[in-house]
Amino acid sequence: MEQIKEFPYSNMIGKWLKAGYVDNGVFNETEFGSGQGSIVSPLLANIALMGMEDILGIKYKPVKNNGTIVSYTNVAKYTLVFYADDFVVMCNTQKDAEDVHELLKPYLDKRGLELSKEKTRVVTIDEGFNFLGLNVRMYQTCQGEKLLIKPSKESIKKSKETMSTEIQKLKGKNVGAVINKLNPIIKGIGNYWSAWVAKHTYSYMDHHIWWCTFRFLKYLHPKKSKTWIINRYYKPDIAGQSKNKWILTDPKKNKQLTKMSWIPIVRHRLIKFRATPYDSSLKGYFNSRDEKEFNRNCVKSKQKMAKIQNYKCPICNKSITDFTERLEVQEKVPVIHGGTRKYTNLQLVHRYCNKQYYKIFPLKGELPTKQQKQKGYKVIKQLRLAEIL
Repeated sequence: MEQIKEFPYSNMIGKWLKAGYVDNGVFNETEFGSGQGSIVSPLLANIALMGMEDILGIKYKPVKNNGTIVSYTNVAKYTLVFYADDFVVMCNTQKDAEDVHELLKPYLDKRGLELSKEKTRVVTIDEGFNFLGLNVRMYQTCQGEKLLIKPSKESIKKSKETMSTEIQKLKGKNVGAVINKLNPIIKGIGNYWSAWVAKHTYSYMDHHIWWCTFRFLKYLHPKKSKTWIINRYYKPDIAGQSKNKWILTDPKKNKQLTKMSWIPIVRHRLIKFRATPYDSSLKGYFNSRDEKEFNRNCVKSKQKMAKIQNYKCPICNKSITDFTERLEVQEKVPVIHGGTRKYTNLQLVHRYCNKQYYKIFPLKGELPTKQQKQKGYKVIKQLRLAEIL
């Protein structure tokens, strides 16, 4: 709490941390900790660990090109990376690594924190280490030494178990249910790995998913031959983005299972030094980052609609790229009034905006005029500003 004493809502956060919780109808007091799994927990951990760079003597020097600062470089002997309450300190010698514990102990004691004995260890980069589901290790290649960051074995194993478990739960359902369930999971895991060396892992996961789904189909049709199952459920890529002819396809709706190997590898771009979204001069910079992240996590149809409407909700004119609220596809002219499902008649809107819009203009009522729509949009904007959500 000492770290956030200048924050306007520090008193409220303090009360919330001490409020206790109810589990199975039994009230439990919270004497320490910050609520495992809560939204605010990683944020509070980040705040608590702010200042470690100063303790380790980490400083950044500007790199100039033609007199203009283009980036910053770390000139200290330590490098720190942390997320929530997990962190890694990197340095050049074993002695420097062993000194880190003594350097950080007073700092952590002051905040009521201590290093986990199970997780804390000193390793060489040739041996490598796991961090946030990734393995960081130096490899010997024909071109010399190369540092590669790959999905860790534990992370891959957990992802395989997730896929297998989800498919097992769907036994008795049709193929469409399997595709609807797996597609977002495949994209979520694949997008998390997409900034790293993961192409071989993608192919490995696709192979695992293929066998899991094939066994599911054998269970679904125990009296049918393999040839019948293959001819009925495995088709070439409908979208034409792949030459693969073994894609699981729903024969009724022609919906296909996404391949993880279709996800492109896009290296993560670090945020500018000391940049913050609360700096109004950097609004365009963060909007551009949000748009790229949106495109990575959404299907092609939503990407196309978002680009047409400049990544803003046409009703409230607020950004749709921050993932703070679910989006819904709205028909400009509803199908029951003669509209179509073409892109020119579709738009992405916030769920709240969509709900309020149809309260003002019921789906089965008369079509609103352009002027009526503008007045309705204005009312919805005012409701959002008043935070009536």
